[in-house]
Order: sequence, then C-alpha cells, then structure tokens
Amino acid sequence: MKSKNIVEFAKNDEGVSVTLNNTETIDVLIGIAETIQLISEGTKETRKSIISDINKILDILEEQEKKEEEN
Repeated sequence: MKSKNIVEFAKNDEGVSVTLNNTETIDVLIGIAETIQLISEGTKETRKSIISDINKILDILEEQEKKEEEN
C-alpha cells in the first residue's frame, strides 16, 4: 500500500500550523486516533487523559470562535 501524508502539524514560536492534504475526513480522524494511541504508548498517559486534553482544546477553540463572531 502506498503511503501519503494526510495531515501535517508544525510548531514554532508563533504557534501550531496544520496542513491538511486533499483527503476524506474519515482518513484524518483515523490518523488522529492512531496518533492518540502512539501518544498514549509513548508517554504512558491514559487515553482518557489525552481525550480530556483534547476536549479542553476544543473548548478553547469554541470560545475563540464565539469571540470572532461577536466582532
């Protein structure tokens, strides 16, 4: 099977950028799930803890979105 990058994350002093290549959403979600598994194995954090952190991030993004809509 030929491999291809579907999502690329890059972090620098200004923040994190995400490059999403032409793919279906399900491929991205599967990649995220596999990444969570790798993080869990590599850091010994539980998946529940990682998902909790993701939920916090989503809350922050939702707040930012609301602020942008108000402006």
